[in-house]
Amino acid sequence: MTLPMKLHIENKPHLTETELLQAQALEDVSVKNCAAVGSRALRLLVEKYPMLQSLRWVGNGPTGEEDYRAVVKLLSLRALNVSGDTGFTTKVCGELLSRSKTLRYLDVSFCSVNDEAFAEVSAPLVFLNLQGCPEITDRTLQYVARIPTLRHLLLGFNDKLTLTGLQALEGSGVQIHQARISEI
Repeated sequence: MTLPMKLHIENKPHLTETELLQAQALEDVSVKNCAAVGSRALRLLVEKYPMLQSLRWVGNGPTGEEDYRAVVKLLSLRALNVSGDTGFTTKVCGELLSRSKTLRYLDVSFCSVNDEAFAEVSAPLVFLNLQGCPEITDRTLQYVARIPTLRHLLLGFNDKLTLTGLQALEGSGVQIHQARISEI
C-alpha cells in the first residue's frame, strides 16, 4: 500500500507555479499565504493531480470563479478549504455541492456564498464552516437541515441568522458551533 502524497506550503510569498507543480503525484495539498500563486496555479494543480482528495487554498493570490470551476471536476475530493476567498462564489459552491459524491469537509468561511449555494446538496458533507458568510440567511439552515450526513456546522459572525432558522436544525443531529444569532 502506498502512502498518500502530501504537499503543505505556507507563508512563501514568492512561490512559483513551477515549484508548486514539482511533485509527481499528490492527494493532499495545502497552499496558504503564497501571494505569487493564484488562478493559473490552481487550474494547473487540478489538471496535474486529478485525484486530489484534500485541497486547502487559503490566502493566495487572486483566484477567480472560473478558476474554481476546475475544482468541481475533482471526483475524489473529500475536503476543501477556501476560507476567505471571494472568488469562491455561490455559483461555484452550488455546482460543487450538487455534483460531488465524495466531499465530506467544506470550509467556505468568509466567502461570497449565499443561500442558493446550498439548495441542491448531494455531497455527503459531515463538516461545514459558514462563519462570516454575510449573505447566508435562515433559508440556508433549512437547506442544510436536509443533509443527512452533516454532523458539524460552524455559524459564527452571521448577523442574518435567527432562532427561527436554527429551529430547522432541531432533531437533525447537527452540532452547531459558534452560532451568532441576530435576535439575541
